[in-house]
Amino acid sequence: AAPLDEDVGAIYILSTDQLASRVKGKRALLIGGTRGVGYGTAVALAKAGAHVTIVGRSKDSGLASVSKIEEQSSGSGAVAEFIQGDIGTVCSTMELVKLLENQGKTYDLAVVSAATFPDFSKPLLNDDGIDKSFAIGVVGRYLVYRSMHLFET
Repeated sequence: AAPLDEDVGAIYILSTDQLASRVKGKRALLIGGTRGVGYGTAVALAKAGAHVTIVGRSKDSGLASVSKIEEQSSGSGAVAEFIQGDIGTVCSTMELVKLLENQGKTYDLAVVSAATFPDFSKPLLNDDGIDKSFAIGVVGRYLVYRSMHLFET
């Protein structure tokens, strides 16, 4: 039986083989995939044979993450690539969406794990005048998901 979480309920842990039966050969877009939860998700998907595209702000971090993902998933048939982009402002998010559109690829699944932690003592506003944490966590995600034509149906 799956372990229970008092808020979520049953939490099923998938093995790489179980995950592979669902994602092998699929294209995954991970926005915020260079560190933390997004990076861990990218590694798990790549080990299961998914082709992962990670998006992040830093080219150096992105290329290093791709190298590590490819190393950790060797033999799975996965391909990893990096796109430099940001969902911190409306303009930068729309630039990312346009870049993805221009590549002509579609994705089978998307994970948006990009985030920043709010500092309630002194809110950090982005160029749109919106709290940066809200801009990334809500506005950026909305604009990406609104572009559903990028994803297979």
